[in-house]
This record gives sequence, structure tokens and C-alpha cells, in this order.
Amino acid sequence: HHRAAAMVRGLVPGMERLLEDHGVCLSSCLDGWDDEMVLTAFGRDLILSPEIYGSPWLLRDDEYPKLARLFNLHRRYGGILINGLELPDQYGPYAVARGDAARRFIVLRNLTWTGTAYPIKLDGEIGLAPGKEVELRQLHPTEKLLGVFPYGTTVMAPVESFRACLLYAGTAPCEEPGVSGADYQVIRDLPGKPVEIELLGLPGSSANLSLIGKAGFKSARLDGEEMMALFDGPITVDFPGKPYAKPYHLKLPDFRSIEVPADAAALYEATVFAADNNAMEVRSFERAGGWSAIPQVRKAQEAFFRQPDFLERGIWDKNLFDGRPDTGFWPCPLFRGIGEVTVDAGCFRLDLGEVCAVDELVLNTGDRYGLAPMCSAAGYQAYVSEDLVSWRTVRFLADMNMHIPVTGRMRYFKMGGNTHGINIVDAMPGRMNSVKGYRDGQELDTSKWRASNLFRSNLPAVQKAWQAEITLDEVAPGSVLCIAIQGKHGIEGAYAAAKIGGAYAGCPDRAPSYPANNFIYKVVEKDSNYTYYLPVESSVKGKLIEVFVLACDKENLDLQPKLWITARQAPFQKRRLVLDRQETADSGFIEASSRPHWIRPSGSL
Repeated sequence: HHRAAAMVRGLVPGMERLLEDHGVCLSSCLDGWDDEMVLTAFGRDLILSPEIYGSPWLLRDDEYPKLARLFNLHRRYGGILINGLELPDQYGPYAVARGDAARRFIVLRNLTWTGTAYPIKLDGEIGLAPGKEVELRQLHPTEKLLGVFPYGTTVMAPVESFRACLLYAGTAPCEEPGVSGADYQVIRDLPGKPVEIELLGLPGSSANLSLIGKAGFKSARLDGEEMMALFDGPITVDFPGKPYAKPYHLKLPDFRSIEVPADAAALYEATVFAADNNAMEVRSFERAGGWSAIPQVRKAQEAFFRQPDFLERGIWDKNLFDGRPDTGFWPCPLFRGIGEVTVDAGCFRLDLGEVCAVDELVLNTGDRYGLAPMCSAAGYQAYVSEDLVSWRTVRFLADMNMHIPVTGRMRYFKMGGNTHGINIVDAMPGRMNSVKGYRDGQELDTSKWRASNLFRSNLPAVQKAWQAEITLDEVAPGSVLCIAIQGKHGIEGAYAAAKIGGAYAGCPDRAPSYPANNFIYKVVEKDSNYTYYLPVESSVKGKLIEVFVLACDKENLDLQPKLWITARQAPFQKRRLVLDRQETADSGFIEASSRPHWIRPSGSL
């Protein structure tokens, strides 16, 4: 995922804590933010840990309890986390144990495509003083009791692919609320309020559930129904759904080298039309599902996206369609020149979302400066298509208010790709304030319209191609095909796309990220190891999926593409357990719905 490289970051020499690294950015590429938080707050544990920066109002609403949980765990145990011990190599890269002689917090990571397990020796090797028994719990990515073992036992601790893992190992009982028999997530744990625990299980599974530490609780409710039997012993908890026949994270059949497909250009267009060049914060906003249902978060989002400094940079395509003459969408040269932000001069692409009958498109540039490098009254051409395969040329005169005659059916529109002179007929304006479409004098609905402006206009000559064919008989919610192009391919030198049941399907996401019109800092350019992501839903079951990799840099063709399917989140079914208790002591814990989670209370270092 996008943060896999951040997870490679090592430890500070000598485990020195009196340093500052800003912590975890919560603005862009938010998948895996919690893993990075574990590695920085509990692994490196610098003086200001846990620390975040950026735009935390861009998390999903269901992620704020996790953020609060990590802050609260660090707040409760911060006094002993200052004592760190680097673990031997068999614990994996940069493994650390922190705590006192009776309580150890162990941070592990897995930087491979396959799950692994590390041997945890429950003795002085991790910093534990001798004792009779050791309780071992996992606190991240999910919480679960791994067991109670004799001191000195070696236990294999599983760590998922490209994830971090936080364990508690102690001769002293763990004070955190929890259950045994199932994965879970503590949603709320505040003095004087009910403890809320989200029970997690794969579809069709069952768990023999027991309560850990019953003292202090007076009642229990499961999905709103009283469940006092939980205090008497294990109960069976079923998770709805049909069991998966295969793991949701799975390597798929290998690619094979093929002749360059005749429709390589259409495959390229499918991916760049599926992608976007919006600001990274916009991509995070869309990942979150749009406007938050939490009033405080919603206000922060509105303040951010409606601030003049954001609007005036023209970095969100939707501002082309908002009806305002003072907003728009154009290549943003912040920290770079126009030639650097675009790929081979860029290309304005417009996707109507569906095939429509269109008489004309009207593009407004605001003024003559916005029209440049196009020349007023000069002739230019653009291209329209219904299917990404057949393109029709449309010609027009450049003006601040350009009327482009389509006179037919279309879904896709392209213009630009050259800025070298006034006689070039392929160009795009440097600034665009609005785009409208008309049919029989009526303005078309633009609610499905999307645009981009940084990708190159055409696919370079393909030097080598690969294909993999698969058919999926089950698809977990949130599944995505991962097309990993291993090796050096050059900057923007390799692309991936697919055909599903014969229909073109582009990859809307990639790591490293697609070029973006940045609000803060630019996207990192890399020349190797792109991974393209293609979301798949249950509707693709039984259909032939043809996945293609196209390499265009003739100097860099020694590539090994691999294909995986995974889910952005484990496809757990969830059930809610509420434990009622009475407590009055104020621990100063942070509640997910009471105050901004990113504000660290005073005196918490």
C-alpha cells in the first residue's frame, strides 16, 4: 500500500528519544495510517509521541475510535514505554520491546506480500523479569487474547502482510478490557461509562466468547440484547454470512509475456480515465466517503475545502462543475513548473460518466491569460469517444469561452498534449474555470462528470506486454486486485489495466500515487515497483478478468509483474458488545466523540 515505504523506516540510533520527526501525516494515502502510528508511537516512541499532523478530519468516521484507542493506550502506559529494547533479528526488522520488568509492549512488522509469524520468547529476551505465567495479547491490528503461557515459552505471533503488530506480554495481568475467543476492537473505554467492544469474525464463523476480567461490570448486552450468561462462562457467538472458501488475501496466477495487444491504447485510456489528478486531500476525502456525519469533523472539512487558499489553486475537478466563475481546475505548479507537474505536457480529459447525446461542450478559461498557451481565434482539435477504442476528431476555434461542436454521442473527451507553439493543433488551456455541455439548448447534468489534466495524451510505444487471466468465484467486500510491477520500469514507464467480461476496467489508484495537483507537497516520482489497484465487486464473479501490464521504457524491460487479490480492510462481520460499569475516577482519556483526538492533553508526554 501507499505507506509500505514509511513502514521501512528504522529505529533512532541508540534508541534516542529526544528527537522530533512530526509523527504520522494524516492528509494523504491514509490506508495503513494506524500501522504507521503503532510503529512511531510504540516503536520509535520519540519525545512527542504519539504525534500526528496534516488533516486528521480526512479519516473515515469509523477510524476515529481507533485513533483515540492508540492515543489512550500510549497515555496509560507512556510512563514505562520510555524504556526500549531492540529485539534480535528473528523478531523481524526493527522489532522493539518497551515497558517495565512486568509489562512489555512489542512492536513487529511484516514487509512482505505473505503473512508471517515471529517467535516471541516470553522471558528476559524481551525484557520480562522471571515470573510464573505470561499473558500475551495482540493490541493491533485487531485485539485478541493469544493465551496465557508459562514463563520462558516461545510463542509464534502472526503478522499480516504489509502490516504492523502491537503485542502486550506481561507477568502482570493486562488491565485493558477484552474478551477471549474472538478478535475484537475496543471502541470506547472511559471511566464511568459503558465499555463498548466490537466483536470481529469472518462470515459464517463462530466464537466461544469469554469475558476477561469480570470485576466491575454489572451487565452485558450483545447487539442491544441482555447477555448476562457471559458472566457465567463461555457463550457461542455466531457471525452472519457464508464462509469464504479461500483466503481473501491470495496470490493469483502468474502473468505471461504476450505480443503487444492491439487495443493497448484503449487499456491505457481506461486507467487514466479511471484515475484522477486531484489534490491528495481530495483523494482522502473520497476514501472517507465524503462529508463526515460527526459535526465537529464536518466543520473542519468544510473549513479546509472552502478556504480561499484551496479554491484558488484549482486542484479539485469538481470545481469545474460548481457553477462558480471564480473556481476551476488547472495544472498547479506549486513547488514545480508546469512542465514538471504534467506528464509530457499533460492532457485535459473529461468523462461524462455515461454515453450521452451532446451538441456542444463549452469550456471557459476566465480570461486570455487562462487561455494560454492556446491563441485566441486559432484552430485546434480535440477527440471524443463512446468506448475508448474509436475516437472522433472535433475542431474548434480557441477563445475564452470555447464552443466545441460534438454533434453526436460521446462519453470521453480529450484535448491537449503539446505546448510548443501556436501552430500545434493539440493543446489545452493553462486554466479552466468551467465546463458545460448542451443538448437541444438544454444544459446537461454534470453530477457524474470527472476530469483530469496531468496524464500524457497518448500511450508511448509499448515495448513489452504481459497478461494474466483469472475468474473469481468469490469476492470479499472491499476487494482489490493488486498488480505489482516488480523491477525498474522508468518514471511513468509502465501501466496496468484490465478487461472484465470484455469491458475495459482501469485502475483508479496506484502506489506510488498518480500525479496530483498538490495543495501542500508534490507526489514522489519513482522509477520502479509500481503497484496498480483495481477494485472488484461481487458482480465480477464468474466473468473472465484479463489483466494487462504494458511496459514503455525500452531501457527498462526486466520486469516481473505479480497479481494478488486482497481487501483494503479485513472483511469481518461485526457485533457490538456493551459492558455496563460504574467508575468515577477521571483518567483523562480521550473520547472519540468528545474532543478532537489529535489534540494531545497537557501533561501527557
